[in-house]
Amino acid sequence: TQALLSTPGMILGTVPYMSPEQVKGEQVDARTDVFSLGAVLYEMLSGRQPFASQSVAETIAAILNQEPAGLSQYAPNLLPELQRIVGKCLEKNRNLRYQNAAELRIDLQRLERNPKSTGAVSSVKSESRSETDAPPAGDKAVYAFLELFALAFTFEGAAALLRGECWNAPLI
Repeated sequence: TQALLSTPGMILGTVPYMSPEQVKGEQVDARTDVFSLGAVLYEMLSGRQPFASQSVAETIAAILNQEPAGLSQYAPNLLPELQRIVGKCLEKNRNLRYQNAAELRIDLQRLERNPKSTGAVSSVKSESRSETDAPPAGDKAVYAFLELFALAFTFEGAAALLRGECWNAPLI
């Protein structure tokens, strides 16, 4: 007999990064990974978890019923297109979310290739800094993008392995 990694209906995961379907104990798929990735990216860009609350129960309620504060509240110079992408990752209705990391990757590649053509104009001011300073707000998006890109493949690939599937996505 094969030992089950989880029992149907069992909730597994780190609550602030769980998708609505995951906290309900429903079937999960690649869209759940996209939601979790969106939560990580939101936190990287804002310094805050999108649904963090005083308790686990309140965090679950926020994941199910509340929208996170707009990223522009915490990162006013963030590209609007990147805000839209993160918002789509955190969509509560999984049918409206990116369906897999490949779809997300396409939008990120468009953003990277030509941020101005996507309406993603930034008002980042030039800031002087020393080499030891943290990156200014405008550079956070670039660093977060690179992190996200690497994590997208990791989440999708790990999920496929856990499901016993062979994941043969192109690397570029």
